[in-house]
Amino acid sequence: LGPSKRPRELTPVLPDTVAPGTPWWTEEERITTTVDTSARARPAPAPVAVPARVLLHGTDSVTTTPGRAYPAGRLRRMFAGDLNRHLWQVPVRLPVLDLDSVAGGLHPKEIYGGKQTVGLRFTGRDGLEYEFRPVVKQALMLSDRLRNSPLGDIFEDQMAGQLPFSAVVVAALEDALEITAPRPVPVVMPNDPRLGQYRAVFAGRVGLFAMNAEERRGDRRGFGGYTRIVNSAEAFDTVRTDPNSSFDGAKFLRIRLLDFIVGDWDRHSGQWRWGGRTVDGK
Repeated sequence: LGPSKRPRELTPVLPDTVAPGTPWWTEEERITTTVDTSARARPAPAPVAVPARVLLHGTDSVTTTPGRAYPAGRLRRMFAGDLNRHLWQVPVRLPVLDLDSVAGGLHPKEIYGGKQTVGLRFTGRDGLEYEFRPVVKQALMLSDRLRNSPLGDIFEDQMAGQLPFSAVVVAALEDALEITAPRPVPVVMPNDPRLGQYRAVFAGRVGLFAMNAEERRGDRRGFGGYTRIVNSAEAFDTVRTDPNSSFDGAKFLRIRLLDFIVGDWDRHSGQWRWGGRTVDGK
């Protein structure tokens, strides 16, 4: 599904907005706030990348690493490999997400995900939904007991094989192939009281911010200009029951071939959204 150019307005500010000195991005500082501890809202937060004290001064951009390093000695590298460990320690300058200006104003809605990352979904005053997902992935599919065991350590270490901002590269390839999909922007989540109960879980984290592929209320054009966007189950049911409905096979093949090229082998139906359009009266 198609892009919105609005997230691209989140461009880093060139002048430094923090005082020069010893790099602080390896430090972690606890942000105190009240968080819902119900079973549904008990996420495992990603590591803090930017300390709270830096974000309390109205900073609009910061230089930081993703928030997690994967050190390894000779023995571990012999068995687990070098992977992309060095890339997780490279500092980059990122904009701090402005909850006031983006989408006319963002309001946190709910937590989503949970197998590798826990993301935060927003509603914008423009009537669309947006998502923030930390770039540091964790072995959240394991039980707490396994995560705190040597097996959990092995799983966590393998996360170093990923590229921190690979989704940005894939988005550029999707643009070149005219594939309609959200265009993520790397940002830092602000230490903002408006995050409410989610503040302790997301403030100071580095993540990818993008529009959610959804409709708008009242038959208004939503993401990608579509007025009707459905999940995979509904799309398959529609094609089976309506002779006038069909899939765009050429576009679907183009998307799947790109998945193969970038090595994204674990696609599942829940990751797909389908936009309906009328072609030749069908």
